[in-house]
Amino acid sequence: THIGRKLAHMKTLQVLRFADNKLGDLAVDMLCTAISNCQKLRELDLSCNGFKETGAKAVAMLVADHEVLAKLDLHWNEISGAGGLALANALMENAASNGRLRDVNLAWNNLGSGNAVPTCEAFARIFSERSTLRHLDISYNKLDAKCCSILAEGLQGNHSLFDLHVAGNAAYVDAIGFLVPVESADDMPLQRCTSISGGADENCWVSVRWTEQLFEYTAMCSGPAPAKAHDVWLLTSFDHYKPIRMMTLADDNSEDKRYVICRAVPPGRYQYFFQVDDEAVAAIDNPVIELDEPVSVTLEPIEEGEPPKKTHTKTVNVGVAPLRPKGVDIGENVQPRKLDTPISVAEVQQLRPRVPSLFASYRLDTNDLLNKCFEEDWRRSKLNKYVKDVDTRQRLKEILRPHYNSLRLIYKHFAALEKADTAIPALALNDFTEILETFDIIDDRTCKLKDGDMVFIAANVLDKGDGHGDMTRPDHTHIIHVKNPLIVDNSLMRFQWLEAIVRLADQKYKKSGDAETLGEAMEILLESHILPYEKDYRKPIDWRTEELFTEAVQQVYSRHMKTIRAAFDDYAMRDAGSGLPPYICLPEFNAFCEAANALDGRFTAREVSLAFTLAMMTQVNETDKRRHLEMSFVEFLEAVGRIVYMREGYDSAQLPALLDSFLANNVATRVPPAKPAEGDEEEEGQANDPAEETDTDSPQAAAPAAEGEADTPHE
Repeated sequence: THIGRKLAHMKTLQVLRFADNKLGDLAVDMLCTAISNCQKLRELDLSCNGFKETGAKAVAMLVADHEVLAKLDLHWNEISGAGGLALANALMENAASNGRLRDVNLAWNNLGSGNAVPTCEAFARIFSERSTLRHLDISYNKLDAKCCSILAEGLQGNHSLFDLHVAGNAAYVDAIGFLVPVESADDMPLQRCTSISGGADENCWVSVRWTEQLFEYTAMCSGPAPAKAHDVWLLTSFDHYKPIRMMTLADDNSEDKRYVICRAVPPGRYQYFFQVDDEAVAAIDNPVIELDEPVSVTLEPIEEGEPPKKTHTKTVNVGVAPLRPKGVDIGENVQPRKLDTPISVAEVQQLRPRVPSLFASYRLDTNDLLNKCFEEDWRRSKLNKYVKDVDTRQRLKEILRPHYNSLRLIYKHFAALEKADTAIPALALNDFTEILETFDIIDDRTCKLKDGDMVFIAANVLDKGDGHGDMTRPDHTHIIHVKNPLIVDNSLMRFQWLEAIVRLADQKYKKSGDAETLGEAMEILLESHILPYEKDYRKPIDWRTEELFTEAVQQVYSRHMKTIRAAFDDYAMRDAGSGLPPYICLPEFNAFCEAANALDGRFTAREVSLAFTLAMMTQVNETDKRRHLEMSFVEFLEAVGRIVYMREGYDSAQLPALLDSFLANNVATRVPPAKPAEGDEEEEGQANDPAEETDTDSPQAAAPAAEGEADTPHE
């Protein structure tokens, strides 16, 4: 009562969270009465309070005519029967009066108990007649197949409800957004999408942050033209390979017929192929992989009255969808339960992904991936011993984490220069000194050259278990000296570079008395010496997505694909009997550059290893795994582009023409064509080496594009 009187006078209240307070019906009734004057209330959370019909009706009265309320959370109560019906009717009234209620959570209630049909009919009317709701969670309400069928019918024409959670009821939501009732659990699909938090979830576009993707099939370019059906269907792994009819471009005047469709796609790696007539076809102008086990599918009947054809295929296309940034809309060309949105030629150009299909398997850096690298480097370093105070360590991590990528790129640049002889990027003492001079860290007072040398030596000392050490034989009779081949002697690896940065801040600003704390010293070092130069080291990375990953450049690569593949095969190594993709290491890349006469006044021998290293996808673990040293085919494509980028006469507007000239005049005429080894033949146009992740629990745990460590094909 006391709280209610206080709330009644809080007319500017915007958010009220009373979760898990065991309020019960009477208290909820009084609370709703008290806040009825809070007309600026945007969010109300009364979850886990154990109220039933009376409380539900009180909430319904509050919601019905509230103009501002946008989010309502009532999960884990005991709402059923008349209470559920009252809430459904209130949601309808709110939408009819131009209310803003978009997000409703009714999970873990009892909407399915008793006579649930009227409640479901009320929700079905909301779906069919209103377009206000964007997110509705009715999970675990024991709704049977009959109730779910009512909801499904009402949902058919709704294109505004993006997220519908129905786990724990007799239905599931498919990848297009349709509600599919089932009679038993056996009818549920075997594979489900996984939420970002790691729990089981339906195909929820907003919660799981799906993104808009364009799929194209061009007759005679992607594969055969349909001869019987005049149609092409798309089959995707995230939709359990259900055939979806593609559309033709209405204003397309090109000779080859193009079929397109926009789909909402979950983040991570997915597989797809096309149905052309009555055959399963993997498009040759998209990345192609061979599966270990065939996919069994049911194709769409070609002729009316024909039974569906069952077939299987091991050859599929592979794609990667990014994790859509928070706050960014999914896209204008995809709507739930709608696949017939017309697409024009101009829209196709806009909808084509920033990373064309040839580069689909290239895993771009994400915040999650970089955070894993940061934590790995911190763990391997001696910083937990060097910085003994827990609060100081935490503060240091807070300061360093946002700038870790800039520090990593600086390391990558200097560690890669002129390293063709070692094949392993690392900072030697002269490289470290060059950094100190480049970033004006050396002076005559706080950080002399000898101080920099001492920082290098201290950071270079390995902790036990990270580098060289002793190992006892199983018979306990001999001690073997073990050397980690991935750690270069007398050089800083990436994790040691992070430690060196902290030691530099300590030496230059804390020990000199210019900063009171190590955290303050780190901030000064970053702001005065690192951040002013970071753009110079980010520019070559931004070049990848701004200039290289474009449609025009992809067309050049496609025209010269036989030449590029032959060059790669000629220098690639294969691990006999492993069945894993071939790869190129730095010495072989250096030989390729010499054979192609790539070196000039700007792209010298010093830059060859830099082009190689910058083309490699980021790996979390560079100490125990070799993946960052083994260039896959898609990384080789980028490295070839980087050669052109780093040579004399580069002009960003002329990249396609310069690349075309380099491939035609340098690579095709100077690099001998290679014959693929038996069993290694691949289709023209394939960048067939998606990097698979192994160290993440995210929904993309087996996906290259989003986050995590790319598996090395050769351990």
